[in-house]
Amino acid sequence: MTRYWQDWINYFLGLWVFGSPWFIEHAMHTGEQGAGTRGMLNLWVVGPAVIVLTTLTINGLLARVWGELAVLVLGAWLLLSPWIIGFTATAPLMWNSVICGALLFVFAGWGFAVELRRRSDTGGTAAAS
Repeated sequence: MTRYWQDWINYFLGLWVFGSPWFIEHAMHTGEQGAGTRGMLNLWVVGPAVIVLTTLTINGLLARVWGELAVLVLGAWLLLSPWIIGFTATAPLMWNSVICGALLFVFAGWGFAVELRRRSDTGGTAAAS
């Protein structure tokens, strides 16, 4: 079973995403009703999803390609979610989402590309790990 360092970065990013609303909540006061709540709920859902997916991928319980692809999608969602669900008025949550989403997207994409290259180098006979 091949493990990539990118998975560990995504795991710790997932922990940060989940815990970050508690760390930055003092700066979340905004005039827009409910914006902070939408942002926090988004982070509280995406964070554990990233943690579970990377844990399953690291332990070989989820095919690496699918795990990386799922985290890639979650990273893209996190990057775009401030505008989609409307919490741009809460700047600390918005920037936290954008930066963490971009990092998840980059590292999951990197792991995805490495896995695809590994599979092509082995002639497509690599086990779905």
